[in-house]
Amino acid sequence: LSLVSEVLDSDKIDNGVQAIDVANFNLGQFCDDVVATALPTINANGNKLVIECAMRDEMLSTDRTKAAQILINLLGNAGKLTKNGTVTLSLQIEKSIADDRLVATVSDTGIGIDPVKLSSIFDAFVQGDTSTTRQFGGTGLGLSISARLVHMMGGDIWAESALGQGSSFHFSMLLGIAQDLHSNGKNAMDTMQPIPDSTLRQAVPLPSLQGVRILLAEDNAVNQKLALRLLSKHGFDVAVVSTGQQALDALANDRFDLVLMDVQMPELDGLEATRRLRQRERDAGGHIPVIAMTAHAMMGDRERCLAAGMDGYVTKPIQIETLLATIGDSLPSTTAAP
Repeated sequence: LSLVSEVLDSDKIDNGVQAIDVANFNLGQFCDDVVATALPTINANGNKLVIECAMRDEMLSTDRTKAAQILINLLGNAGKLTKNGTVTLSLQIEKSIADDRLVATVSDTGIGIDPVKLSSIFDAFVQGDTSTTRQFGGTGLGLSISARLVHMMGGDIWAESALGQGSSFHFSMLLGIAQDLHSNGKNAMDTMQPIPDSTLRQAVPLPSLQGVRILLAEDNAVNQKLALRLLSKHGFDVAVVSTGQQALDALANDRFDLVLMDVQMPELDGLEATRRLRQRERDAGGHIPVIAMTAHAMMGDRERCLAAGMDGYVTKPIQIETLLATIGDSLPSTTAAP
């Protein structure tokens, strides 16, 4: 029955049947409900659960059922792959001028994941090791479903692991935005103004950046719309692509002053796309500034981005003042509106 349910959930997402149902709810009660559902699986292997939820009184607005499903999937995996160890659930709300996000981490002291398999761990029917299915059960669909639900809700998900030491799964999810995007009878994007124009003008002088052409490479549709709205409001001329390969094609056929490059994208990720762009420039000349946008804020990530040839680095959830300052720093001083 579990396999059938997971396959049906996967099919619903693929076919666009899953809708986002936004509600306002209390973080503490949400945490308690998730834990009550996942705890039997965690305890079955003699594990203890550590809960870190200091912002229990905060209210949040998102799809409660889907957020719970994601966490229960992650906690269930951690409980199954850990014996007589510790599973930790961390929940917090990160607030910035640009947006608010639910940030969650599920970590364990279990068997860990082979680094070779880590990059594909969110693909359907993929598990860290084929022997895991025999020993611990599971279809490999749970993580894929979780990842697609996170992306549906304007978020990012990633994992870290070391064999024999355990794993940590993180996700960051936009709050409140889904309700705006599905509102009736009004321009939903107009409801997502993070800060007034006067504040933006104080952050970065508008005239020097008006008309600058930016290529936004971002595979998440909600993040695309939010970034497009914010950048256009600030006077940038923005084109949007969804993969690293599309970014390279656009750069080959059109002129841009700067690229905002998501690090994790299908087909070709942002790091490899930047490496290929820099190789192209070495052969043909020129240099287009590339700024990395990533939910990863781990040690060494910035260095990897810069080593790939990127000129700047901003982490998600992106603060608009930081992004504007990084854009201003990355552009040549002679760049101006046409």
